[in-house]
Amino acid sequence: NIEVFRALQRTITGWPGGKPGTEGEAFPKRVVVFSPHPDDDVISMGGTFIRLCDQGHDVHVAYQTSGNIAVWDESALRHLDFVREFAGAFPQLGKEFADRLEANIGRFLATKRPGVVDTPELQRVKALIRRTEARAGARHSGVRPENVHFLDLPFYETGRVKKKPIGPDDVRITCDLLRAVRPHQVYAAGDLSDPHGTHRTCLAVIIRALEELRADPRSEE
Repeated sequence: NIEVFRALQRTITGWPGGKPGTEGEAFPKRVVVFSPHPDDDVISMGGTFIRLCDQGHDVHVAYQTSGNIAVWDESALRHLDFVREFAGAFPQLGKEFADRLEANIGRFLATKRPGVVDTPELQRVKALIRRTEARAGARHSGVRPENVHFLDLPFYETGRVKKKPIGPDDVRITCDLLRAVRPHQVYAAGDLSDPHGTHRTCLAVIIRALEELRADPRSEE
């Protein structure tokens, strides 16, 4: 509908957090950007993300899931090779453990069949790869390191494409973050037809958390 588009267009300004000095508007604002996977923040709203930071707002980014099933096995091996070499260059870090970890994961991958769930060790390695990528993107966008949050919502951690239903811990973790930050603005991914359904589930968790906070008499407006 062209009228709807034009109405939406009129709301778009160069100041997503509001202009400083606007009467009745808090400035700077506390902002939470929820990112279902550790890349959706920059993919979905990278320009707005950077602009909010550039304009001085207190921007937090919350990566809702580890995204560990989206890392290639070969990438995990490459990072393990780096860790082994790194530990060898700095022996005080424990090269024996790095050697053993790489060997264990290497043996698993050598016989891994399609559809087999990764070992907990390998899942953790892949999650750490996504974390470092996400942290680099957030830093480049202007987010302070202390404002980067990894929620690792439990519904996601099955090691498979099929996830668990939303549980109370998913909502509690999200509520805890919102209570800690007390944001003026919340951004969430709205592309609800992503192939794995994770974006839809992550939005549902946010909505449940906001509803729970709204019903809590201890929560202020």
